[in-house]
Amino acid sequence: MTLDLTSLPKIVRLQLRIRQYPILGKDIRNKMLEEIFRRGIITPEQMDREVRHRSIKSQELDGQNKSLTKEPAEIWKIRTSHVRDYLTEFYFAHNLPMYLFDNIVNILIKNRSGQERTVAGINYNPEMAPLDLLMNHGKQIESLKHEERKVFSHHLQEIIVVAIKTIVSDRLEFVGTARKWFTIQDLFDILDRRYGTGKIGGKAAGIELARKMMQSDSQLASEIRTPESYFVATDVFDQFKDTNNLTWVMNQKYRPVDEIRELYPSIRNSFDDGSLPGDITQELHTLLQRHKGQPIIVRSSSLLEDSYGTSFAGKYESYFCANQASSSDNLDSLSKAISKIYASVYSPDALLYRKKMELLDYDERMAILIQVVEGDKYGDWFYPPIAGVAFSKNQYRWTPRIDPEEGLVRMVCGLGTRAVDQTSDYTRMVALSHPNIRPESGVSAIQHYSQKKIDVINLKTNRLETQPITKILNGKLKWLRLLAVQVTNDYLSKLIATNPNIDPKSLVLTFDQILEQTNFVSQLKHILRHISKNYQTAVDVEFTTKITYEDKKPKVSICLVQCRPQSLRNENLPTTIPQDIDQSAIMFKTRGIVRDAQVDRIRYVVLVPLSSYDSIKDPAKKTNIARVIGRLNQALQREQFVLIGPYRWGSSNPDLGVKVTYADVHNTRMLIEIVPDSGAKTSEPSYGTHFFQDLVEANIYPLAISLTQGEGYFHESIFRNSPNLLANLSPQDVRFADLVKVYDIQEMTNGKTLSVIMVSATDESLGFINYANER
Repeated sequence: MTLDLTSLPKIVRLQLRIRQYPILGKDIRNKMLEEIFRRGIITPEQMDREVRHRSIKSQELDGQNKSLTKEPAEIWKIRTSHVRDYLTEFYFAHNLPMYLFDNIVNILIKNRSGQERTVAGINYNPEMAPLDLLMNHGKQIESLKHEERKVFSHHLQEIIVVAIKTIVSDRLEFVGTARKWFTIQDLFDILDRRYGTGKIGGKAAGIELARKMMQSDSQLASEIRTPESYFVATDVFDQFKDTNNLTWVMNQKYRPVDEIRELYPSIRNSFDDGSLPGDITQELHTLLQRHKGQPIIVRSSSLLEDSYGTSFAGKYESYFCANQASSSDNLDSLSKAISKIYASVYSPDALLYRKKMELLDYDERMAILIQVVEGDKYGDWFYPPIAGVAFSKNQYRWTPRIDPEEGLVRMVCGLGTRAVDQTSDYTRMVALSHPNIRPESGVSAIQHYSQKKIDVINLKTNRLETQPITKILNGKLKWLRLLAVQVTNDYLSKLIATNPNIDPKSLVLTFDQILEQTNFVSQLKHILRHISKNYQTAVDVEFTTKITYEDKKPKVSICLVQCRPQSLRNENLPTTIPQDIDQSAIMFKTRGIVRDAQVDRIRYVVLVPLSSYDSIKDPAKKTNIARVIGRLNQALQREQFVLIGPYRWGSSNPDLGVKVTYADVHNTRMLIEIVPDSGAKTSEPSYGTHFFQDLVEANIYPLAISLTQGEGYFHESIFRNSPNLLANLSPQDVRFADLVKVYDIQEMTNGKTLSVIMVSATDESLGFINYANER
């Protein structure tokens, strides 16, 4: 890991830098002293007097003044030389900028070695060298002819590695891949779009690497694009905290969970009141003027984010800025968005996720990725026709015909927030091996599980809004027939041509024709295959899609906005459901999309009964249920337990499920949703959302028990005569005893526990009581 000098006092940084050039050390200090004298910081006479005075003082500290013999001349010379060196460093560090030091070093190296010698080899420590010296050296090597460059390739590789760790990311697994792709010119291009002097962070690193990988494929290079992107580096995060007296939050990650929750609102308010450094504010103003009138998205890009096995999906905030107001208001919106993202570093979800992933001790710092939003203007609305997230490995098959190696897409009409965030709406799930095979069948099911709302930027109100599709979609949209069908008398019919008079209420978003009539699927498959091959692991990407027409034929153009390694869990898994289990021991059984898993020795069941939850009329009380779950999650952190509750766990609407976050559930082994008849509530499992990704990474298994299917059932009566342990585990929540139940299976059954088996090939899942050593 590259040594981070930015947190050290300036004089210490200067001293460390000088020590990296032992051969040039004396010359460097002489040039520094010349600069000090030239600028009148101190005169040569004053320096001589101070050197003598401090040398005598150092003799006194050594006890030399008590000696009867005079200090030898050669010792005195060494003493005064050390004092002069220190004073030179002191006056330079406290009065002159560090770039002057870099200039001195550059000139001395060129003068000493000559231009040819500088290109030929590295006579300094690259890890500690000034970045401009390093980059210019790399540029010189890259400019050589091929045969000459081969001689210095090992030097160039080291320069690129150090530059990546300095500019982009120091995560070694990323560096190991990125060094094979990035050139010095690529890194100069990043520097041209970087504000500050630190790293650009994980999310920015991911999209820059994906862009570079796609350039190596002629088809992808011509067809796929990435948005215009800019980076506010990690050092600005530190400056923000320093200048706004917010360094007190640094130890937040080591506080108890309750304190983390309690303090976070005040942290958010304090960060919201903060202001960015003046030079960064000016840079952002220039950026907004360059993209005047174009909506932008402000995204987190922390050092840990989007890494192998730790995506931090949804942990940190992202904000759309419509950029339609006055220059000052637009700048204020952008600055506020950045400060809110900075505050999210200390959110309960982020800190508990880091603890779960054993990353709490890492110095997490936040960079910012600013991207121009891809989309088109339709009246007062701005949005892309299609956006979504695609995975190179499909972990959830709804038929054995689906090839998991071909990937999965979760797509929506409008901005991609509805594809990755936990909402009460539906998305279109597409298995790329068989895009026309849907998870559901029949007109009513297709209509029920279709997208009903759309996220758009309202250019008139200058904000992100969620609107019903009936308000946004209309027959004048040329691409509408590729995304929607019309329902008439329980029959779905294709839209043959543009029809301005079509009733928006009759439209159902199926995306069927975009899958059948365009190269959308083949493009996505090509992207996923190419990037995952070069990453040497499965990846997931977020994208938007533009639809144009050439010779009356639709043409799809994909814009990649994010890329990261896909979170996967590989274990020894069952292949079938056992057939010899006693029926009286079965707690639940269901069919539906699952990933292969077997979870044993579950001792506790935390249950939110469906009927009890539905009886709550006060929304605030439903929200409080989530806090109770959070406290039980903490109380049972060392136990094997599952959560069972109604509808969709993690829903943003408490009427549609318990409104928990990752921080409320991260210790459980399973998150089980009870889904009643389809007319009651929306209940599609949240595959592909950020919340769902949290569960995958934490090795928490989601499962939906559908009570609408013939084989689906949950025997809640199994707990009828068992004591509720809520009051024992969380005494403060005893008033919720009729709404939240905690059962000890082991106590109920004289030593038995709950086992759950899920088999993707048959879509079957079974939960049953047994002794741990029975299977």
